[in-house]
Amino acid sequence: MPYGNYKNPNIVNKEVLIADSKFLNKSGIKIMNEDFEKAAKTARKGDFVYFDPPYASLDDTQNFVGYTLNGFDYKEQERLRDLFVTLDKKGCFVMLSNSSSKLIHDLYSDYKDTTIIIGATRNINSKASGRGKVDEVLIMNYNYKQS
Repeated sequence: MPYGNYKNPNIVNKEVLIADSKFLNKSGIKIMNEDFEKAAKTARKGDFVYFDPPYASLDDTQNFVGYTLNGFDYKEQERLRDLFVTLDKKGCFVMLSNSSSKLIHDLYSDYKDTTIIIGATRNINSKASGRGKVDEVLIMNYNYKQS
């Protein structure tokens, strides 16, 4: 049963959706649901690109790649890393979030000086032991200073 047990949940708020749509249309922000290479094809120098892919497994016993029909395996993680590097060389500002796994740290080792480890809380997991605090990473191609 979902958390909250609401009788009449306000899932779709028409006024908020219309306001958000107007803001996005005026600002030139694009939210895309496409293959990441296709979505980033028009990125130009100075653009900000954020990737939130299916997260890599935290250990060798897990292999959860089921966000997409064909999965998101190591080759997809490599392909995303290659695009990250391409966009970096193009002059884009690039940020990516993922699990703080050895695989991700190894793939993005060239960006270790601009990688931040953050704690995130997981309330949903098929196993209770998978809930709670977990480390994630924000990988950037630019310096970020926390205040």
